[in-house]
Amino acid sequence: MQLSQKELSLILGMNVRALRDQTGLSQQAFADMIGLSRPTISRIERGLGNPLLFDLLKISNACGVSPETLLIPTEEGLDQLAEAIMDQADTWAMGSSSQAMAN
Repeated sequence: MQLSQKELSLILGMNVRALRDQTGLSQQAFADMIGLSRPTISRIERGLGNPLLFDLLKISNACGVSPETLLIPTEEGLDQLAEAIMDQADTWAMGSSSQAMAN
């Protein structure tokens, strides 16, 4: 299965959040622990950020997993990914139909 960059970003974000939630750390505490900013962690968790390789290593070390583990979709993650893709498709469709009606 070939995943797009956006899909990989969403999977990474869902996995980082799930692992961070398991530790009970807030985004700020997690960010402080690994030396990143809270907004950076937030962007990564929302699938909006593409962390540098070095930052990915920091995150994986803090979570106690290998870097590639952060990129493996879980069953729950795939369900969330499908939902996110459908939401984006709905948003795009609404924008396209609104534009068509305006023209």
